[in-house]
Amino acid sequence: MDDNGARNRSASPRRDTPSTRWSFRLLCLAALILPFEAVRPLLPLPLMALTSVELAVGAFTVVALASPAVHRRLSSALRPADALLLAFLGTAFLSAVLAPEGRVEAFKFALRLLAGALFMVAVTGTLAARPPGGAGRT
Repeated sequence: MDDNGARNRSASPRRDTPSTRWSFRLLCLAALILPFEAVRPLLPLPLMALTSVELAVGAFTVVALASPAVHRRLSSALRPADALLLAFLGTAFLSAVLAPEGRVEAFKFALRLLAGALFMVAVTGTLAARPPGGAGRT
């Protein structure tokens, strides 16, 4: 607390680091382009193609997961919701392995679920790492 009784923001465990700022900027970019997905995929791959939105979300996820703030969140204790998510992802991959037909489609579905889960972890980690007054300093 300072002389006026206000909380000292420097005592906050949240830190505005360059990786946190880049993560937040990429998250904003991904949110801005979500409604404007390109008609044609930008990156055709052998089994699937990636669109502009998927590339933006993927770039954000990679940068955010490399951020120390998100690493701290991932290294914290496993919560019940995290355990349920891991069980769901494990079930999706197990069903893909055991699928008698459509195994490739089942694996694509399981990979998209995994990408969504990683995106969720990246978003929550990025938003949790932002300082309370940091929104105006991007």
